[in-house]
Amino acid sequence: MNIRSVLQLPLIVASLGLMAGNYNENKQGSDCAPLCYAGPVLDCDINFDVTGGAIYELVNVQGGEIAGYSERTVTSFPQNGSIIQQTETPSWGFKVGLGYKNWEHNWRTYARYTWFKAISNLNYQAAVGLGYFPSSYANQVIENNSIGQTFAFQNLQAGNYVLLNNLNVLIGRPTLITENLELTTSYGVTGTWMTRRQTSVFTNSSVTPDQFAATSGAFYQNYQKYMWWGVGPMVNLRSVYYLGRGLGIYGDCYFALTYGMSDVRTSTFSKRIISSTFQVLEAVLQNKMYQFSPEYNLQLGLNWSQTYREDSIKATFNIGYETAYYQQVIKTLTPEIAYRNENSAGLGIQGLVLQATLDF
Repeated sequence: MNIRSVLQLPLIVASLGLMAGNYNENKQGSDCAPLCYAGPVLDCDINFDVTGGAIYELVNVQGGEIAGYSERTVTSFPQNGSIIQQTETPSWGFKVGLGYKNWEHNWRTYARYTWFKAISNLNYQAAVGLGYFPSSYANQVIENNSIGQTFAFQNLQAGNYVLLNNLNVLIGRPTLITENLELTTSYGVTGTWMTRRQTSVFTNSSVTPDQFAATSGAFYQNYQKYMWWGVGPMVNLRSVYYLGRGLGIYGDCYFALTYGMSDVRTSTFSKRIISSTFQVLEAVLQNKMYQFSPEYNLQLGLNWSQTYREDSIKATFNIGYETAYYQQVIKTLTPEIAYRNENSAGLGIQGLVLQATLDF
C-alpha cells in the first residue's frame, strides 16, 4: 500500500460515519420512533378537548357501624352477634373535563371534576327473640343512664347522606410506547371536599316498662357528621392498548397525598318516657384535626374512538369500572369519658363510568 492510499483512510472513515448518521435520522423520521406524540393530529385543530360523563356508584365506609344484632335478653354488650353497617344505595353522579393541548413538545394541560351524591334510608325490624344494640359510637349513658350496660331495641331506622367533590388539575404528554400502546404520565394537584351525615334511630326497647315506645313518640338517636377537605400533589397514569378499528382497552389510575382538615361531630339524643313524662337528654362531642389523607383512584374498561368531519373532530367513548378510596377521612368518635377516634378508616366508592370526549 502506497502513502497516498494511507492518507485517504481517515477521509473514507469520516464519510462512512456521516452516511450512517444520515441513515439513522431518515429512519427515525419516517418510522416515528417510540415516545412519539399520541394525541390526535386533526386537520382543523383548535387545541381544546372537552369531556363529559355519568357515574353510577356505591359508597362503602369504615368506622360506620351503627348496631349489633343478637339475643335481646343479653344485658351486656352482645356476644356472638352480627354487626349492622350503614345501608348504602347506588346513586348517580357526573364527571366533566376541559383540556388544552399543543404546548411546546405537545404537552397537554387539563382539569377534571367529579360530583357524586348518595342518599340511603332503611328500616330494620328484629326477629322474635333478637334485638339491636347501639354500637360504641353512640353514647350509652344517654341511652340507659349507666356506663357499660346496654339493652336491645326491636326497631332501627338508619339513613345517610354523602356529597363528594373532587377536582384534578394536571399536565402531561400523551405518548406512544409502541404503535398500538399509549402510555401517558401526568403530574398535578388534586382537591377533595366531602360531607357525610349518618343517623340511626332506635325505638321499642326490650325492657319493661318500655321507655322508648314509638307509639308514644319516644326514641334514642345517634347522629354523626363528617366533613373533610384536602389538597395535595398527585400522579396520574393512563394507558390505552388499541386492538384495531378504533377499539381499545384503557386503564386510568392516580395516587395523591392530600393535606387538610377533618371535622367530626357526634350528637346522641334520648327522648324516653318515665312515669308518664318525657325525659330529654343530649350529649354532643366534636373534634377537628389537620392530617394527611392518601387518595387512590383506578379505572379499567373499553375505549372506542373515531374521527369525523374530514378528520377535524375526534370522538372517544369509554365504558369502564371505577374504584376510589379516600383514606383517613372517616374519623368516627367513640364518646367515652376519655374519647378516641378511628384511625385509618376511610370512604370508598365503586361502580360504572360512562364517558365521552371530543377533540377539536
